[in-house]
Amino acid sequence: MERPRVVFAFAAWPNKIGGVERFSEKLARHLNLRGWDLTLWFEAEPPAPVREFLLAPGNVKVDIFPEQSQVGVANVKRSLRMLSKERPTLVCYSLGGVVQLWPFLGRLMGAKGSVYYDQTSRTKGSESYTASGIVRWLMKPLSRSVCATHFVKRCSDREGIVPASKSMVIFSGTDTTCPQGRGEDFRQQFGIPLDRTLVMQVSWLVPDKGVDIALRAAAVAIAQQPSLHFVFCGEGSHRAEYDCLAKELGIENRVTWTGQVLDLIGSGAFQAADILIQCSQWQEAFGFSVAEGMAAGLPIIASRIGGLPELIRVGENGFLFEPTSFSELAQHILQLQADPDLRKRMGDHSRKIVAEHFDLSVCVTQWVDLLTSLSCRSTGRFVSRVRMQADLDSRGGRQGE
Repeated sequence: MERPRVVFAFAAWPNKIGGVERFSEKLARHLNLRGWDLTLWFEAEPPAPVREFLLAPGNVKVDIFPEQSQVGVANVKRSLRMLSKERPTLVCYSLGGVVQLWPFLGRLMGAKGSVYYDQTSRTKGSESYTASGIVRWLMKPLSRSVCATHFVKRCSDREGIVPASKSMVIFSGTDTTCPQGRGEDFRQQFGIPLDRTLVMQVSWLVPDKGVDIALRAAAVAIAQQPSLHFVFCGEGSHRAEYDCLAKELGIENRVTWTGQVLDLIGSGAFQAADILIQCSQWQEAFGFSVAEGMAAGLPIIASRIGGLPELIRVGENGFLFEPTSFSELAQHILQLQADPDLRKRMGDHSRKIVAEHFDLSVCVTQWVDLLTSLSCRSTGRFVSRVRMQADLDSRGGRQGE
């Protein structure tokens, strides 16, 4: 008997072993226990170590579907061909926006349901958006929307693209069982002295991530405490600009740019750090790197924006600051730098909070329960009508031959 299959389309390039990749791998393992298979569609070919990681559970296919979020005739035809090849029981999609044809096309090809994984950060000015009647009608075939945080659910309910009754919160999470690499190895790899207090940000090097705010806070903090060192893990279109800013601020010798790190957890990055900061300027949906830092036992300083406050218990595992206030960020950094015992207490709380609320195995179990429940439902009158019409057309064609 053919095993049920989930197709999960991610409008992203899996260029590292990060939040999406760990979720996909863990989902495959949990589905395998239920006798299900998983097909992953990404927009670009993953590096060999990432592909190997994704395929490790044994019940996974990885296929490439570039520009999958575009809604043109060519993409519709390609979507139908790929769905026809897989014949999924359920279709899931993420990172390309909720307004897509996947729910309609999935049901057309016999899928029993569709799920949108809403882990999309909201941009400035999006607060006023509400869906039109046409958009709401187009999204009627969507079975459920899974929101990464309560903040995302509030945004979704306000936008009205998906009825509130169809959306639910399943927190994104991090794998708390991943072996942590050695911090000393990470520092040695990037030439960071062992005696410096290391403040880390993991993000794209773009304005939405507030790298300029982090650098200005670094300049203020380093002026008072020269033993501080700042490391930025990630790449982005504004890297050269931020490198110039660090030089203008006179802190280039206290700043390290690592570029894209293939596996932050395994590389020892989080073990090398003493403090994790996240300076997002847009409405962050969740914050995978924050959860990973918490699992590694780090105190967190994050912008008071989007879903980040749902990860931070102020005074327990870290601090929040106003997104544009680099002076407030600097004061929190200096407070933690001066008090190793406080860093340890907050780091211990971080581990506890992750274990209780953001453990990936728990999150994925909730996902699999949802998918199993949807698979038990009928595909409904929509598919019945389509198949009936196709059958009539087929018989009509034969009679006319």
